[in-house]
Amino acid sequence: MRETYSTLLQAAIDLCIDSSTVSTSTVSTTPVFLSRNINSTIQFMFSLFKNYKTQPIPRTFNTVIGQKFYHYPPGFLSFESVTISTGNITPPLTVINSQLQWDRLQEINYSGDFPQYVFPRQSDFGIYPTPKAVRAGTIVGNFLPQALSVTDYTSGTVSVTQNAQIVTGVTTSFTSSMIGRWFCQTDANAIPIGNWYRISAYTSATSITLESFFEESTLTGSTFVIAQSPELPEELHEYIPYRAAAAYYRGPRRDASRAQEYMNYFYTGDDGNPNRGGGIKGGVLGVLNEYKNKGRSNNQLTRLHINKNGYIPEAWRTTLTEAP
Repeated sequence: MRETYSTLLQAAIDLCIDSSTVSTSTVSTTPVFLSRNINSTIQFMFSLFKNYKTQPIPRTFNTVIGQKFYHYPPGFLSFESVTISTGNITPPLTVINSQLQWDRLQEINYSGDFPQYVFPRQSDFGIYPTPKAVRAGTIVGNFLPQALSVTDYTSGTVSVTQNAQIVTGVTTSFTSSMIGRWFCQTDANAIPIGNWYRISAYTSATSITLESFFEESTLTGSTFVIAQSPELPEELHEYIPYRAAAAYYRGPRRDASRAQEYMNYFYTGDDGNPNRGGGIKGGVLGVLNEYKNKGRSNNQLTRLHINKNGYIPEAWRTTLTEAP
Protein backbone atom coordinates (compact mmCIF):
# COMPACT_ATOMS: atom_id res chain seq x y z
CA MET A 1 0.00 0.00 0.00
CA ARG A 2 1.25 3.47 -0.85
CA GLU A 3 2.26 5.49 2.20
CA THR A 4 2.55 9.26 2.44
CA TYR A 5 4.96 11.46 4.36
CA SER A 6 2.39 12.02 7.12
CA THR A 7 1.46 8.35 7.48
CA LEU A 8 5.12 7.29 7.53
CA LEU A 9 5.93 9.83 10.23
CA GLN A 10 2.91 8.80 12.33
CA ALA A 11 3.83 5.12 11.96
CA ALA A 12 7.36 5.85 13.15
CA ILE A 13 6.00 7.79 16.14
CA ASP A 14 3.63 4.93 16.98
CA LEU A 15 6.55 2.47 16.95
CA CYS A 16 8.45 4.67 19.39
CA ILE A 17 5.63 4.97 21.92
CA ASP A 18 5.99 2.63 24.88
CA SER A 19 3.07 3.26 27.23
CA SER A 20 4.99 1.91 30.21
CA THR A 21 7.92 4.30 29.92
CA VAL A 22 7.42 6.91 27.21
CA SER A 23 4.34 9.04 26.72
CA THR A 24 2.89 10.08 23.39
CA SER A 25 3.83 13.69 24.10
CA THR A 26 7.47 12.72 24.70
CA VAL A 27 7.83 10.92 21.38
CA SER A 28 5.88 13.57 19.51
CA THR A 29 8.64 16.05 20.35
CA THR A 30 11.03 14.11 18.09
CA PRO A 31 9.37 14.41 14.63
CA VAL A 32 12.45 16.13 13.21
CA PHE A 33 14.66 13.21 14.25
CA LEU A 34 12.21 10.64 12.84
CA SER A 35 11.62 12.65 9.67
CA ARG A 36 15.36 12.84 9.04
CA ASN A 37 15.67 9.08 9.46
CA ILE A 38 12.65 8.38 7.24
CA ASN A 39 14.42 10.25 4.46
CA SER A 40 17.75 8.57 5.16
CA THR A 41 15.96 5.21 4.97
CA ILE A 42 14.52 6.09 1.57
CA GLN A 43 18.01 7.07 0.39
CA PHE A 44 19.37 3.79 1.79
CA MET A 45 16.72 1.79 -0.05
CA PHE A 46 17.67 3.47 -3.32
CA SER A 47 21.26 2.39 -2.66
CA LEU A 48 20.21 -1.12 -1.64
CA PHE A 49 18.12 -1.47 -4.81
CA LYS A 50 20.92 -0.16 -7.00
CA ASN A 51 20.01 -2.62 -9.76
CA TYR A 52 16.55 -1.09 -9.91
CA LYS A 53 17.04 2.39 -11.29
CA THR A 54 14.49 5.19 -11.28
CA GLN A 55 12.82 6.44 -14.43
CA PRO A 56 12.26 10.07 -13.46
CA ILE A 57 10.28 12.94 -14.84
CA PRO A 58 12.27 14.53 -17.72
CA ARG A 59 14.04 17.82 -16.99
CA THR A 60 14.15 20.59 -19.57
CA PHE A 61 16.75 23.29 -20.22
CA ASN A 62 17.64 25.85 -22.90
CA THR A 63 20.99 26.16 -24.60
CA VAL A 64 22.82 29.50 -24.61
CA ILE A 65 24.56 30.85 -27.69
CA GLY A 66 28.28 30.17 -27.36
CA GLN A 67 27.98 28.29 -24.05
CA LYS A 68 29.62 24.86 -24.10
CA PHE A 69 29.02 23.53 -20.54
CA TYR A 70 25.81 23.39 -18.48
CA HIS A 71 25.12 22.50 -14.84
CA TYR A 72 23.15 19.37 -13.98
CA PRO A 73 19.63 19.57 -12.52
CA PRO A 74 19.56 19.11 -8.73
CA GLY A 75 20.04 15.53 -7.56
CA PHE A 76 21.33 14.30 -10.92
CA LEU A 77 23.15 10.94 -10.99
CA SER A 78 23.46 9.78 -14.60
CA PHE A 79 22.07 10.26 -18.10
CA GLU A 80 19.64 7.93 -19.79
CA SER A 81 18.97 10.26 -22.73
CA VAL A 82 19.64 13.85 -23.80
CA THR A 83 17.87 15.52 -26.71
CA ILE A 84 18.08 19.03 -28.16
CA SER A 85 15.48 20.22 -30.64
CA THR A 86 16.76 21.52 -33.99
CA GLY A 87 13.86 22.61 -36.11
CA ASN A 88 11.49 19.67 -36.38
CA ILE A 89 14.20 17.17 -35.44
CA THR A 90 14.92 16.04 -31.88
CA PRO A 91 17.60 13.33 -32.08
CA PRO A 92 19.21 11.79 -28.97
CA LEU A 93 22.77 12.96 -28.34
CA THR A 94 25.55 10.41 -28.03
CA VAL A 95 27.01 10.28 -24.53
CA ILE A 96 30.82 10.16 -24.46
CA ASN A 97 32.79 9.57 -21.28
CA SER A 98 36.36 9.95 -22.57
CA GLN A 99 38.19 13.22 -22.00
CA LEU A 100 40.47 12.31 -24.89
CA GLN A 101 37.54 11.84 -27.26
CA TRP A 102 36.03 15.13 -26.10
CA ASP A 103 39.33 16.96 -26.64
CA ARG A 104 39.64 15.53 -30.14
CA LEU A 105 36.16 16.79 -31.00
CA GLN A 106 37.22 20.30 -30.02
CA GLU A 107 39.89 20.17 -32.73
CA ILE A 108 37.30 19.61 -35.45
CA ASN A 109 36.27 22.77 -37.28
CA TYR A 110 32.55 21.98 -37.47
CA SER A 111 30.49 24.79 -38.99
CA GLY A 112 27.04 23.30 -38.44
CA ASP A 113 24.69 23.69 -35.51
CA PHE A 114 23.35 20.16 -35.21
CA PRO A 115 23.92 18.87 -31.61
CA GLN A 116 25.65 15.49 -31.62
CA TYR A 117 27.42 14.69 -28.35
CA VAL A 118 27.05 15.24 -24.62
CA PHE A 119 30.03 14.92 -22.28
CA PRO A 120 29.24 14.38 -18.55
CA ARG A 121 31.74 15.75 -16.03
CA GLN A 122 31.62 15.88 -12.23
CA SER A 123 29.47 19.00 -11.88
CA ASP A 124 28.34 19.82 -15.41
CA PHE A 125 28.05 18.47 -18.95
CA GLY A 126 29.31 19.68 -22.30
CA ILE A 127 27.49 19.84 -25.64
CA TYR A 128 29.21 19.44 -29.00
CA PRO A 129 29.18 21.38 -31.18
CA THR A 130 28.90 24.49 -29.02
CA PRO A 131 25.34 25.81 -29.46
CA LYS A 132 24.94 28.67 -31.90
CA ALA A 133 21.29 29.28 -31.07
CA VAL A 134 18.88 29.04 -28.17
CA ARG A 135 17.31 25.58 -28.34
CA ALA A 136 15.14 23.46 -26.04
CA GLY A 137 16.83 20.44 -24.44
CA THR A 138 15.44 17.53 -22.46
CA ILE A 139 17.29 15.34 -19.96
CA VAL A 140 16.09 11.91 -18.91
CA GLY A 141 18.35 10.49 -16.25
CA ASN A 142 18.64 9.01 -12.78
CA PHE A 143 18.22 11.27 -9.78
CA LEU A 144 18.44 11.04 -6.01
CA PRO A 145 15.03 10.87 -4.32
CA GLN A 146 13.72 14.19 -3.07
CA ALA A 147 13.41 14.49 0.69
CA LEU A 148 9.87 14.22 2.03
CA SER A 149 8.85 17.09 4.27
CA VAL A 150 5.33 18.29 3.37
CA THR A 151 2.35 17.34 5.53
CA ASP A 152 -0.55 15.71 3.69
CA TYR A 153 -3.07 18.22 2.33
CA THR A 154 -6.76 17.41 2.97
CA SER A 155 -8.59 20.76 3.12
CA GLY A 156 -11.85 21.16 1.19
CA THR A 157 -13.67 18.73 -1.09
CA VAL A 158 -13.26 17.77 -4.75
CA SER A 159 -15.21 16.62 -7.77
CA VAL A 160 -13.73 14.44 -10.51
CA THR A 161 -15.51 12.89 -13.48
CA GLN A 162 -14.74 9.28 -14.35
CA ASN A 163 -12.28 9.02 -17.28
CA ALA A 164 -11.39 12.71 -16.91
CA GLN A 165 -8.19 14.34 -15.60
CA ILE A 166 -9.42 17.64 -14.14
CA VAL A 167 -9.93 17.81 -10.35
CA THR A 168 -12.19 20.67 -9.26
CA GLY A 169 -12.00 21.76 -5.64
CA VAL A 170 -14.33 23.57 -3.28
CA THR A 171 -12.71 25.66 -0.51
CA THR A 172 -9.35 24.23 -1.59
CA SER A 173 -6.00 26.01 -1.83
CA PHE A 174 -4.16 24.07 -4.51
CA THR A 175 -0.68 25.37 -5.35
CA SER A 176 1.82 24.83 -8.16
CA SER A 177 4.12 23.05 -5.68
CA MET A 178 1.62 20.16 -5.69
CA ILE A 179 2.68 19.16 -9.21
CA GLY A 180 4.29 15.73 -8.94
CA ARG A 181 2.59 14.82 -5.68
CA TRP A 182 -0.08 12.14 -5.38
CA PHE A 183 -3.88 12.47 -5.22
CA CYS A 184 -6.34 9.96 -3.78
CA GLN A 185 -9.95 9.87 -2.64
CA THR A 186 -10.47 9.28 1.10
CA ASP A 187 -13.29 7.85 3.17
CA ALA A 188 -15.07 9.36 6.17
CA ASN A 189 -12.09 8.46 8.36
CA ALA A 190 -9.59 10.18 6.05
CA ILE A 191 -8.28 6.78 4.89
CA PRO A 192 -7.17 6.68 1.21
CA ILE A 193 -9.40 4.48 -0.94
CA GLY A 194 -9.07 3.62 -4.60
CA ASN A 195 -6.10 4.36 -6.82
CA TRP A 196 -3.40 7.01 -6.45
CA TYR A 197 -2.86 9.52 -9.27
CA ARG A 198 0.08 11.82 -9.83
CA ILE A 199 -0.69 15.52 -10.28
CA SER A 200 0.70 16.79 -13.58
CA ALA A 201 -0.51 20.40 -13.76
CA TYR A 202 -1.82 23.28 -11.67
CA THR A 203 -4.41 25.74 -12.95
CA SER A 204 -5.72 27.56 -9.89
CA ALA A 205 -6.44 27.19 -6.18
CA THR A 206 -9.49 25.12 -7.15
CA SER A 207 -8.25 23.23 -10.22
CA ILE A 208 -5.47 20.71 -10.85
CA THR A 209 -4.84 18.08 -13.52
CA LEU A 210 -4.01 14.42 -13.00
CA GLU A 211 -1.28 12.71 -15.02
CA SER A 212 -3.63 9.86 -16.00
CA PHE A 213 -7.38 9.44 -16.35
CA PHE A 214 -9.45 9.00 -13.19
CA GLU A 215 -10.70 5.41 -13.24
CA GLU A 216 -13.00 5.34 -10.20
CA SER A 217 -16.66 6.34 -10.20
CA THR A 218 -17.31 10.07 -10.54
CA LEU A 219 -16.69 11.98 -7.31
CA THR A 220 -18.84 14.87 -6.13
CA GLY A 221 -17.98 16.74 -2.95
CA SER A 222 -15.55 14.04 -1.87
CA THR A 223 -12.81 14.22 0.71
CA PHE A 224 -9.28 13.58 -0.56
CA VAL A 225 -5.58 13.70 0.20
CA ILE A 226 -2.68 15.22 -1.75
CA ALA A 227 0.66 13.99 -0.49
CA GLN A 228 4.33 13.36 -1.00
CA SER A 229 5.11 9.65 -1.21
CA PRO A 230 8.34 7.64 -1.54
CA GLU A 231 9.26 6.84 -5.14
CA LEU A 232 9.88 3.22 -4.26
CA PRO A 233 7.82 0.11 -5.01
CA GLU A 234 4.76 0.26 -2.75
CA GLU A 235 5.56 -3.09 -1.14
CA LEU A 236 8.59 -1.44 0.48
CA HIS A 237 6.74 1.47 2.07
CA GLU A 238 5.55 -0.34 5.21
CA TYR A 239 9.14 -1.08 6.28
CA ILE A 240 10.42 2.51 6.18
CA PRO A 241 9.19 3.52 9.68
CA TYR A 242 10.92 0.51 11.28
CA ARG A 243 14.39 1.67 10.33
CA ALA A 244 13.58 5.22 11.51
CA ALA A 245 12.27 3.85 14.83
CA ALA A 246 15.37 1.65 15.17
CA ALA A 247 17.53 4.77 14.91
CA TYR A 248 15.45 6.37 17.68
CA TYR A 249 15.91 3.39 20.02
CA ARG A 250 19.59 3.05 19.13
CA GLY A 251 20.17 6.77 19.74
CA PRO A 252 17.99 8.84 22.11
CA ARG A 253 16.48 5.81 23.91
CA ARG A 254 19.75 3.83 24.24
CA ASP A 255 17.80 0.58 23.86
CA ALA A 256 19.92 -1.65 21.63
CA SER A 257 17.63 -4.66 22.03
CA ARG A 258 14.53 -2.87 20.72
CA ALA A 259 16.58 -1.23 17.97
CA GLN A 260 17.77 -4.67 16.84
CA GLU A 261 14.21 -6.01 16.79
CA TYR A 262 13.07 -3.19 14.53
CA MET A 263 16.07 -3.59 12.23
CA ASN A 264 15.36 -7.32 12.02
CA TYR A 265 11.80 -6.56 10.95
CA PHE A 266 12.99 -3.96 8.46
CA TYR A 267 15.29 -6.46 6.75
CA THR A 268 13.38 -9.74 7.16
CA GLY A 269 9.81 -9.03 8.30
CA ASP A 270 10.58 -11.00 11.49
CA ASP A 271 11.56 -9.31 14.77
CA GLY A 272 13.61 -12.32 15.84
CA ASN A 273 15.50 -13.01 12.62
CA PRO A 274 18.98 -11.41 12.60
CA ASN A 275 20.00 -13.10 9.32
CA ARG A 276 20.72 -10.91 6.31
CA GLY A 277 21.42 -13.59 3.71
CA GLY A 278 19.87 -16.66 2.20
CA GLY A 279 16.29 -17.21 1.11
CA ILE A 280 14.61 -14.50 3.15
CA LYS A 281 10.95 -14.14 2.22
CA GLY A 282 9.90 -11.05 4.20
CA GLY A 283 11.02 -7.50 4.79
CA VAL A 284 13.12 -5.41 2.44
CA LEU A 285 15.44 -8.31 1.66
CA GLY A 286 12.45 -10.47 0.75
CA VAL A 287 11.31 -7.87 -1.78
CA LEU A 288 14.85 -7.64 -3.13
CA ASN A 289 15.07 -11.44 -3.51
CA GLU A 290 11.70 -11.51 -5.23
CA TYR A 291 12.83 -8.90 -7.74
CA LYS A 292 16.04 -10.75 -8.45
CA ASN A 293 14.18 -13.99 -9.16
CA LYS A 294 11.42 -12.61 -11.35
CA GLY A 295 11.47 -12.56 -15.13
CA ARG A 296 9.90 -10.12 -17.57
CA SER A 297 6.88 -12.30 -18.26
CA ASN A 298 5.01 -11.39 -15.10
CA ASN A 299 6.21 -7.99 -13.86
CA GLN A 300 7.41 -4.53 -14.84
CA LEU A 301 11.12 -5.26 -14.44
CA THR A 302 13.59 -4.64 -17.25
CA ARG A 303 17.14 -5.89 -17.76
CA LEU A 304 19.97 -3.78 -16.39
CA HIS A 305 23.31 -5.46 -17.14
CA ILE A 306 24.83 -7.00 -20.26
CA ASN A 307 28.38 -8.27 -19.89
CA LYS A 308 31.17 -8.02 -22.44
CA ASN A 309 30.32 -11.40 -23.97
CA GLY A 310 26.73 -10.40 -24.63
CA TYR A 311 25.36 -12.70 -21.93
CA ILE A 312 22.55 -11.15 -19.91
CA PRO A 313 22.67 -12.30 -16.27
CA GLU A 314 19.55 -12.42 -14.13
CA ALA A 315 19.84 -8.89 -12.76
CA TRP A 316 16.84 -6.67 -13.24
CA ARG A 317 15.57 -3.19 -12.65
CA THR A 318 12.14 -1.71 -12.20
CA THR A 319 10.97 1.50 -13.82
CA LEU A 320 9.90 3.89 -11.11
CA THR A 321 8.76 7.49 -11.11
CA GLU A 322 10.52 10.25 -9.27
CA ALA A 323 9.18 13.02 -7.04
CA PRO A 324 9.74 16.56 -8.32
